[in-house]
Amino acid sequence: MRIIEKPELYVKKALGKTRKGKKIKTRDKQKRQKLERLQRIKLYKDSLYQDLQNIIKGFPSFDTLDPFYKELIDSQLDTNILKKEISKLSWIKTKLIQIHKDYHNRIKNLNQMVRIKNLEKEFYGKTSSLFKKSKKTFEFLEKSRKKMKSFPTIKTKIKTICIYGFPNVGKSTLLKNLTGAKVEIKPYAFTTKRILLGYINKKLQIIDTPGTLNRYDKMNSIEKQAYLAVKYLAQRIIYVFDLTETCGYEIEQQIKLFKKTKEEFKNKEIVVFLSKVDLLKREQVELFSKYFKNQKIFYNPDILKEYITP
Repeated sequence: MRIIEKPELYVKKALGKTRKGKKIKTRDKQKRQKLERLQRIKLYKDSLYQDLQNIIKGFPSFDTLDPFYKELIDSQLDTNILKKEISKLSWIKTKLIQIHKDYHNRIKNLNQMVRIKNLEKEFYGKTSSLFKKSKKTFEFLEKSRKKMKSFPTIKTKIKTICIYGFPNVGKSTLLKNLTGAKVEIKPYAFTTKRILLGYINKKLQIIDTPGTLNRYDKMNSIEKQAYLAVKYLAQRIIYVFDLTETCGYEIEQQIKLFKKTKEEFKNKEIVVFLSKVDLLKREQVELFSKYFKNQKIFYNPDILKEYITP
């Protein structure tokens, strides 16, 4: 999506286009001057119209959006207000055509150059005012564009798996091991400030989802994005446990979140991955496996990859 400029910049750009018209070839000076002015107001109108069109096309068609992106946009912005502001640009487009048509016909039917020049100037003033009066609309749409630009580019048509668990349990490391994705891995909590993505054979999308299933209205922007990705896109969830508790969360807390995840997403398969097993005693792993005896548990990322790869 292109940056949405201040309306006066589009007007300035359009005025610049008026100087780039084709040379009118005719010996009749008065006719030539009239045709030049008709050409100028058309170039001016076309420039403004195209800029409006580009802004409108830069936003998605909300009625045909995938449910994931539809709710994602609605969670960060008021979609109804956004639609109304975009529709205002469509109204300006229509008004611009009407004004141009009116002034084109009036200039075309005149022969007095003084009057023609005045009408041309009047045309620029009227259309410029139309844009400048819509300053708040342009500002709102630019803020919305910036917000939407921060959204992750997630594919909605391929098989998707989400990695879930508390911060610093090893989710990003697992994503890297499964997909080879370049991720930032640091030894302290809350390192994932955004949703991270990786792919296996271009057929399987794996998402590292930050968040701990707070109440939806209590989630921050990134947590909401993660929650919606799990809700709408994930066919399977990999829940990561850190039995070493070096992540800063006790096992009891991790189990509680695991149960909450299973309850929240009961229609999705959830498998468990134990991270940092090289730091664990064998008895710890065996005790955990016995406690979750009916749960699929993986310790090796390569074996997990074989299991999840289509």
